[in-house]
Amino acid sequence: MGRPQWIPPDPAYVKKLASQGLTEKQIAAALGICHDTLIQKKKQYSEFAEAIKEGKALGIGLVCSELMKQIKAGNTTATIFFLKCQAGWKETSVFE
Repeated sequence: MGRPQWIPPDPAYVKKLASQGLTEKQIAAALGICHDTLIQKKKQYSEFAEAIKEGKALGIGLVCSELMKQIKAGNTTATIFFLKCQAGWKETSVFE
């Protein structure tokens, strides 16, 4: 008889989980599957994989939007963080 066939969860639910910043391991746990199964199911079900991908992009977009608000408001720390992440800035200690 074996295990029942896996039915992908509602893509909107998966997208929501991913948009909230959950890692793939955490998404798998929320779905009641192991991480290896999640990886396998992403390969089998493109809609499932896309829901995770789109959700992650939405979450990153939301955080970036908030970061930009901080930068525009003159938050120097936010500006430095952005430049380190996006423009390759780094702190170095050079002693002469």
